[in-house]
Amino acid sequence: MPDTDSIEQILAESRLVVHLQPITAISGRTVFGFESLIRGIDHNGNLIPPFTLFEMARQKGMTLALDKIARTLAVQAFEPLWQQDKKRILFVNFEPKLIENFEAGNSLFYGELQKAGIPYQNIVLEVKEDEIGDTNKLKDFCDHYRKIGFNIALDDFGSGQSSFDRIAIVRPDIIKIDRSLMTNISQNQIHQEIVNAICKMCQNIGALALAEGSETLDETVFAIAHGALLMQGYYFAKPSANPLDHQLSEKVSAVQHCYAQMMSNLQLEMNSVHQMAKQVEDQFLTIMNTVETFEHWEAVAQPLLTACPNIEAIYLIDNNNKQVGSTLIKSQTRALYEPTLHGHDYSLKTYYVRARNAINGRHLTRPYLSLASGSLCRTHASCISIQEKPFMLCVDFAV
Repeated sequence: MPDTDSIEQILAESRLVVHLQPITAISGRTVFGFESLIRGIDHNGNLIPPFTLFEMARQKGMTLALDKIARTLAVQAFEPLWQQDKKRILFVNFEPKLIENFEAGNSLFYGELQKAGIPYQNIVLEVKEDEIGDTNKLKDFCDHYRKIGFNIALDDFGSGQSSFDRIAIVRPDIIKIDRSLMTNISQNQIHQEIVNAICKMCQNIGALALAEGSETLDETVFAIAHGALLMQGYYFAKPSANPLDHQLSEKVSAVQHCYAQMMSNLQLEMNSVHQMAKQVEDQFLTIMNTVETFEHWEAVAQPLLTACPNIEAIYLIDNNNKQVGSTLIKSQTRALYEPTLHGHDYSLKTYYVRARNAINGRHLTRPYLSLASGSLCRTHASCISIQEKPFMLCVDFAV
């Protein structure tokens, strides 16, 4: 008796359907494009997820056959959405074997794009570079399809064995930040910094950063705050046969409102740190004006560490970019940390240079994890004058 749900039967009976998931742009066009995802249908009418479907095909050596059908159905599903708005983009996945077996004369879409009239520039080919062993084939594939008009995206970047050096080979138009970095990002400072670094890199190399797996409002807002321009995830919509029936405009409005509130709260927090820094600076100058010499300022300034509960550390830098005296630290909990000492050179420290060049002689850093305590901190640097000599007072505040 034949297996009615074998991969052979599913393909022979065309029991396949493409679901599309919207890719959203918070600024500008709400719907930037769609990613296509193939599903099988079993004899009871239940959907078979992509992973299971491709594993069934792999066991029978039919992955390329399934992959070919998936791309054809993807174009057919996308065409009516493209007809509504011809700026929309289709994101297409494909088997890594197609890159390993790449030859310039082969076609990925078998005339379906020409039949529908969809330009190559409306298609993004998603490359999972960590699954490609042959770097030369990877380069040839990306160079060829980019040359004839397709866009290239690096998929799942930041997971598995993603390699930064292959960015120069792929030269992606879009980098899709892996969902593992997005999970609970509002509570994970390390993930925030990684996402921020990827987004900055994208900006500098002319690529768009796309945050995959934006499942909640918080995750979406934090991704935008750290530089992602495109969003894809369950917060906006799950993959479906009707990808526009998900109140996308209302959800984008909610993101914009939440983002504005986050920026307002951030400004309030920055203002609070500036106020604390001004109070510490005034107290420090008052103390220093009562002493005859500032070479051993640490002893008289020590009470400031307890006067303000948010202070993590205080240190002083002279006009020759060198630290004066030791660093005053409230607490040190990390064994590998060594506080900077008298004579330490700050000429290459970004916050020092920015404070020196600022019109008001002040600079406040972004939040970072303190090397001394592991707490989230900001450093406030301000140019001051002690006994008519220029210095810079630096204070690390827990935030």
